[in-house]
Amino acid sequence: MNTAFKQYKKWFANPYFLLALCLIIFFTTSVVFFLLWNIASLIFLALKVNLFSGFVNPNGISAMIGAGFNWGLFVPVMTTLSRIGYLFVLLFVGFKSWRKIYDIRVSFVDLNKGTKGTSRFTTFSEVKEQFVKVPLSNEIYSGPAGVPIIMDPDRKHVYIDTTSTNRKVNGATQSGKTQAYSYPAIDLNIRAEIPDTMIINDLKGSMSKMTLGNKLAKKRFNISVLNFIDPKNSIRYNPFHQVWTYVSHGMDAQAEKEIGAVAYTHIYEKNQQDPKWNDGAIATFSAISLILVRFAKKYHQPKWLNPTAFMDLVVSYAVADDNGNNVLDAYIRSFPSTDPIRLLYNPAAIATRKQRESFYMILSTTMTNMYANENIRYMTSGMDVDFVKLAYPDKIANGKLAKPTMLFVVFPEGDKAYAKLMTTFYTQMISAQAQAAARSSSGKFDRRIHFLLEEVFNIPPIPDLETTLNVGLERGHVFSMIYQLEKQAKMTYGEDRADVVLGGAGLSYFIMSDDDKDLNAWSDSLGKSTVIGLNRSGDLLDTDKSYTEMEDQRDLLFSDELGLLLPGEWVVRRRKFRQDLENNPVRPRPIFAKYKSEMVNGKEKLTPETNMSFAYQYLFSDERFNNHLTMDELDYRENLDKDFEGNKIDRKISIEDLSIPHDLFEATVKCALGRPDDEDYALNQSNLMIIEKRMREEQLTKEEVEENTILRRKEKIRREQENLEKSELKKQEKLFNQSLKEAVLSNQQRSNMPVVPNSFGALIVDVFVGSKREELVELIQSQFPRNADEKFTEISNLQYVRQLQDYLEHNLGTSAKDKDFKAKLNHLINKDVTLTN
Repeated sequence: MNTAFKQYKKWFANPYFLLALCLIIFFTTSVVFFLLWNIASLIFLALKVNLFSGFVNPNGISAMIGAGFNWGLFVPVMTTLSRIGYLFVLLFVGFKSWRKIYDIRVSFVDLNKGTKGTSRFTTFSEVKEQFVKVPLSNEIYSGPAGVPIIMDPDRKHVYIDTTSTNRKVNGATQSGKTQAYSYPAIDLNIRAEIPDTMIINDLKGSMSKMTLGNKLAKKRFNISVLNFIDPKNSIRYNPFHQVWTYVSHGMDAQAEKEIGAVAYTHIYEKNQQDPKWNDGAIATFSAISLILVRFAKKYHQPKWLNPTAFMDLVVSYAVADDNGNNVLDAYIRSFPSTDPIRLLYNPAAIATRKQRESFYMILSTTMTNMYANENIRYMTSGMDVDFVKLAYPDKIANGKLAKPTMLFVVFPEGDKAYAKLMTTFYTQMISAQAQAAARSSSGKFDRRIHFLLEEVFNIPPIPDLETTLNVGLERGHVFSMIYQLEKQAKMTYGEDRADVVLGGAGLSYFIMSDDDKDLNAWSDSLGKSTVIGLNRSGDLLDTDKSYTEMEDQRDLLFSDELGLLLPGEWVVRRRKFRQDLENNPVRPRPIFAKYKSEMVNGKEKLTPETNMSFAYQYLFSDERFNNHLTMDELDYRENLDKDFEGNKIDRKISIEDLSIPHDLFEATVKCALGRPDDEDYALNQSNLMIIEKRMREEQLTKEEVEENTILRRKEKIRREQENLEKSELKKQEKLFNQSLKEAVLSNQQRSNMPVVPNSFGALIVDVFVGSKREELVELIQSQFPRNADEKFTEISNLQYVRQLQDYLEHNLGTSAKDKDFKAKLNHLINKDVTLTN
């Protein structure tokens, strides 16, 4: 890195130094003047005396001055003549000195006036005033969650940004961005007093696996995994579930809008040259989706509203006959022109027959490629995540919020088979949460949501991401976009949208880039600084050379210097961070987390200072993030039924279970296409009624079977619980009797009491149950100090109550203490115990 030319000589131009120099000149001038004036006065006086006395006394002057040193020579003798002389000398010396002092000021003053740039890095003392300091140890810290900014030189603390600010991290492959940023950000969220809900893009599933090994994370968070690597070992996500949510709440217009969003993310292709193919296929998708909604709503079967049912309709009824017609097209056209299904279908309806065939082909190809796989059908068969509750969790005791969620979205490297479904997931989540915030009184989430999107530009574009980045901060959407090259953003979002997306980040990190354009852009963005350049001229072997200083300009970091950052070093550029911890305004200067560099014996010695620590150095080493299990050994499924032993029961998913019954759909289509004067019209209507009646009966039978199964399961669990409790009580009674016998024997040896039988402990426990347990312990301990035993328990059998009373009557003494003890026990027995057979 560049070594600045130090302007040490600028201290000679410091006004305080120059003032001190003036005082020294004044003092020296005064001392010398009065010394010379006094000596001259003595000489003149001596000569005058000798002259008038008529002879010269050689010892006269020395006698006046004195044999030793005379400090009186420095004492000013103020006469009119001396004042005039003193003033004249001061004026003369001052005239000669001021020019010299001015020359010193001009020669040594710091030339760096920032003429060619004022950019600089934030000093560490400024960092301490502007960012929150938290420990790296595994302990909860106060305040909201944050992301790492710079390490403390003690290497035991890190300074974090806790503000609601979007971030972007530019780090090439193998730059350590996951180790330096992602894992520490997750750890900081786990340990925050006020944690965020986190949605984490997890390439290959390593972060979710490691986080599941974090004990504190499992205690404080609900951890869910949407697994596109193995969709069957995952929580479920149905892209049509949000549509049903709106329908069930009577929000039909919103449901239609949501259908349009699902259609767009599934069908839209940005490389499509003619927009009519996108528009027609999206219109067809929307109309068929609304048909699913109608059937699900009419027959109270929300399970029919899913991608598998959609694919089944397209595959079964979108096949064209010899004339180019298909059942779905005819059925949709049977609706009135003002029906929402016809209105949505209109772009396809006005197209030519060949074009409509292409629309259905696009639809069939897209849906089959995405949902023909059995595992993805399993994933999309239901819904295990509530988007709104991520932002507005339930309230628990004392108004506190329920546990936050860490939701990992695991996706395979390079495989984009389910990329569109993944995009739909993010789109629906953001939209549902934004609408919930708009309906809330505050307009803000109860819990902030942090999207940590690794490889964000390796997934299809998230619609309206640029808008969310700029307006979502107010409601609580915070994004960390982690990528390799800025060129990827332009490839994914296009030139203009990419600039807006990247510009939505108020905090930018640079770790490494393989693209010269990224290096140059970052170097330019850090700004220019003014430096002092030193020029040396003269003959090669001449020792008398001339030097020239002048202002020069340089980038704060050149592009090649950015390319030489060491592992753990990064540059943070902030544009919107303008206040310190005390809310005082500050200039948002960049931050450089780096090693301390010094030259030792001609070699560069690097010492860790403010550079970042990697996760494996402190998070993995203390097993904070540690899970030796593989993904196949972990079970990510949720909301499964359990058998009598408590084991999860796997779901059996088939196309028939998830789809509209074909006979029902075909009967409905026949009735819709027929006319009252047709011969088969009445028969079709009758068939439809028979099918509907059969479905209602099957549904009732299924519900009864499920209810009986649940009752049987509950009864078995109850019996097992009773047997377990009896077994545990017997075990505890045995242990308690033995412990109490030993304690009583010890007391008997001290007080010559008779040996108490083994049943004594059981008798005591039998009598005092419920709310009087603590009172019993207090009474027993007051009588038998060594009987403090924590194994008191509740036994339902009370048959020995009278035996206990007899024992107390014949074995306790007659002292006041014994009588009081016996009276208290008898009172409790008579008052609180009901004898049973």
